[in-house]
Amino acid sequence: MATEQMKYAEVQAIAGGVTAVQGSPSGNDAWDSTLSRNVELYNFGQDNILTCAVCEWYKSSYNSEGKIADFNDGDLEAWFIHLSEGVDQTSRDEFDLLNSKGLLAQPTVVIHGTALTASQFGQMAAVNSNLVWSPLSNLLLYGNTTDVRAADNAGVKISLAPDWGPSGSKSSLHELKVADLWNREVMNDYFTNYELAEMVTSNPAAAAKWDPFVGKVKSGLVADLVIIDTFHDDPYRNLIESIDEDVRLTVVQGKALFGDEDIMTALKGDDWEPIQGGGVSKVVDITTTSVVDGSQSFASIEEGLAMAMRNELSDIREHWSEVADMTTDEEVQAHLDKTFDGDYRDGVSHLKNMTLDPIFTTGDDRYFDVINRSAWANTHIDLSKLYDYYAVGMDADGDRTSAEITLPQDDGTTGGNSGTDNTGGNGGTGDSTGNNGGTDNTGGTDNTGGNTDGTTIDLCEDGSTPPCITNPNSGNDDGSGDADEASSDILKQNAMFLLVGIIGVMGVGLYLISKTGGEDLNLSQEAKIEKIWDETELEDSSGSNSFVPSPPPMDKKGSNNSGDEKAQDHNTTRSNRHTKHDGGDTGGSGEGDEKAQDHNTTRSNRHTKHDGGDTGGSGEGGDGDKTAQDHNTTRSNRS
Repeated sequence: MATEQMKYAEVQAIAGGVTAVQGSPSGNDAWDSTLSRNVELYNFGQDNILTCAVCEWYKSSYNSEGKIADFNDGDLEAWFIHLSEGVDQTSRDEFDLLNSKGLLAQPTVVIHGTALTASQFGQMAAVNSNLVWSPLSNLLLYGNTTDVRAADNAGVKISLAPDWGPSGSKSSLHELKVADLWNREVMNDYFTNYELAEMVTSNPAAAAKWDPFVGKVKSGLVADLVIIDTFHDDPYRNLIESIDEDVRLTVVQGKALFGDEDIMTALKGDDWEPIQGGGVSKVVDITTTSVVDGSQSFASIEEGLAMAMRNELSDIREHWSEVADMTTDEEVQAHLDKTFDGDYRDGVSHLKNMTLDPIFTTGDDRYFDVINRSAWANTHIDLSKLYDYYAVGMDADGDRTSAEITLPQDDGTTGGNSGTDNTGGNGGTGDSTGNNGGTDNTGGTDNTGGNTDGTTIDLCEDGSTPPCITNPNSGNDDGSGDADEASSDILKQNAMFLLVGIIGVMGVGLYLISKTGGEDLNLSQEAKIEKIWDETELEDSSGSNSFVPSPPPMDKKGSNNSGDEKAQDHNTTRSNRHTKHDGGDTGGSGEGDEKAQDHNTTRSNRHTKHDGGDTGGSGEGGDGDKTAQDHNTTRSNRS
């Protein structure tokens, strides 16, 4: 059920406004060319982006010279690598080993960097390497997260995205709330709303070398867009606080895929199907005639996955190729007991009846319950406050009942903002001239653009047509404060006339899929399952033997985070992500995915076995670090 699993994961992405996912197993047109983009595939004429999750770069046998050659000749646009994911010295050593091998370069995009120090971020900045921040996964697994203030002070460009489903949010839209909460509660509003919005739009586009094509709402760029309902006069705050119901439309390559029924109907007629959950009601179009399995409906995919995840003996006998030659239930059960006894090795199958991960975060009680019950994740922050983002009253039409602004009604004018200068009008309403009823332009200055009726408009500084989106942090000390304030006022006015369109780039992290009936995914490349998410109970990590990580350093912008090594150093060794799963995480039908979903492994038990000796002990040498984060968590079979 590889096709069904991957499509389900991508529906989760587009439901959160994500137009591209990174780290997905690929090689099948059934999902490669539909729904969200897959970063590692051919996009915008660029076809060489790689993901290294467990690619064994640390071994002496790894072709470092070949990778460096790809860096130098421009053959590799981006190299996404899971690195220094932990909060101890061995994790920091991993970064130093990478650097010593010459593998830290401009195309290198470090995912996590949870253990890195200010000086190491400085080394990243020196080569213009990028960082991907995944706070929720970091907090659940390590009790702390990346020192993004130190990264920002060093000049490293930061993107924000979930790590992957089992320990991250469903999409960047929801990960944004964790980042915002951490920013407010722990970092004293270090980042502005604008900067947080950049982390899920223009920054990831730049990291993938996609910024000439997507990442901003601008004429001439590709239409990868998410349209968010307007309920706040600050468009960036509007994005941060948006939840499932606020996503009005998701468009990829100009194709409407997900959104409100009325909007999708206006764009596509009846070519859609309903999708509901947690009190949210939307519609989605996942069908296409251009690829194999393109006729699969979302309802059939959802039904098939739910059935497979129940792990019923009758279904296993019918669909699993590895038991096709077995003739009795007893024979099949004996095979399951031997193969899926997890780390217990007790000769008893630990396959479970799993539930399908909901598409929407709103109403997903299990999502919030797992987060709230994790004492580890709440070491430095009260994550129950995430509820506040979703505790929003909605009317029957899915509109907020307590919106902070009211959009004016279209009065049939030419689309201009009466009484203001030439800012381009209301998104093309009226006669689309974008003028203020024929009034002149700003102060009579020369124009750089014009309309077909002979009138003229002022173009934005970047050459695009108004409304101009201005970085609120781009002011200077040359007396331009009044101009900046005026620009801000114009921006707020435009926010009242436009739905906020934001490009959702780099969403859901590592979704790895299972096999059934001989249908395999190629997981032998540079992407594998790495973490565990608890399906039933999280062991309370607040006991007397549990290590409590130090709080993150509280440096301000421009300060030197020289002491952050001591602040984050504890006895928890970094996970070695050496999982050898043949399958993935959502289907429940196939040998590999059952091992992936049900081994009751402790997080710390994935101790490192690196030949280069860079990230911890091998064999039983890692046992001393288990007590720091020994949760006995079973990984959920999530897509």
